[in-house]
Amino acid sequence: TVLITADGAAAVERLARRIHAASGRGSFPLVLVAAATLPSDAADLVEACAGLLDTARGGSLLLTDVEPDAKPE
Repeated sequence: TVLITADGAAAVERLARRIHAASGRGSFPLVLVAAATLPSDAADLVEACAGLLDTARGGSLLLTDVEPDAKPE
């Protein structure tokens, strides 16, 4: 697990791609997902996350635009 903070999503994505490429997972997919696009309903969220993890199988999952102070509804 890596937390990347930077001014601007492009900088975060570039660094994440470099980390991913240099890791043992570099030959597998890097899946990028904007956190705001994830469903807020718990059941839908579980299903969405399962699908994303399946897509990234063996690779890495990057959640962008995560709000650190966000409270669950």
